[in-house]
Amino acid sequence: MKIAVAGATGTIGTKICTELEKRGHQVVPLSPSTGVDASVLESLTPALAGVDVVIDALNHTVMNRRKAEELFKLTASNIAQAAAENQVKRIVCISIAGVQDAAVCRGYGYYSGKAVQENTYKASPVETVIIHSAQWFEILPTLVKQVTFGPVSVLPTMKMSPLPAAPVAQLACDIAEGQMNIPDSGVISIRGAEEGTAAEFVKRILAARGEIGGKHPKLVWQLPYLGSAIAKGGLIPDPADRTDPTTLNDWLTTE
Repeated sequence: MKIAVAGATGTIGTKICTELEKRGHQVVPLSPSTGVDASVLESLTPALAGVDVVIDALNHTVMNRRKAEELFKLTASNIAQAAAENQVKRIVCISIAGVQDAAVCRGYGYYSGKAVQENTYKASPVETVIIHSAQWFEILPTLVKQVTFGPVSVLPTMKMSPLPAAPVAQLACDIAEGQMNIPDSGVISIRGAEEGTAAEFVKRILAARGEIGGKHPKLVWQLPYLGSAIAKGGLIPDPADRTDPTTLNDWLTTE
């Protein structure tokens, strides 16, 4: 198959491209570095010529609610329009569990943008499957970098069921290949085997490695500054269609 990947150079986009190539597919990477900007329809439409499936793994790291919503709506609209014009069979969108809950989005503009992205695809003429993923272990170092001030990390109180990004990438590839029965909702969810707060997982990484994301905080605190819904587990898909068995300890031994 010929499969285009938007956000091909990102954390999960690179894993998706690698997995697709391993399975023998022709990969069309869509990113500014390859000359294709999903926010510009004129550059996107010709790039999808002959493409069977598009996987949207874009990550607009914008925290402002209005800007996040505008960006995610623009790129999703462009991908949907370009896909329809090129008779693409299916779009697969990597999203986040819980973003359709207004209480979850209230505390974090980025999640509101993801909700708008999902809704844009649901209105698309091209069949779209949305993956509701729990958080990835890979986001924890990035999060710590953002919230560490000297020897102190002040994490948001965030109950989570993390998993590696790789199984999510594999799921996206399975869906792209048409290997799975898709629920009528068009949504498939995936989570990790363990539950805990972001602070608890960060402390375990620090205990094992002595650092995280290049930081060496002596104190790890948590405060519910992203809202009570996120603090209480609003980002955990329950029940989930898939549960990846990889624990944090497993992941630490392979990374």
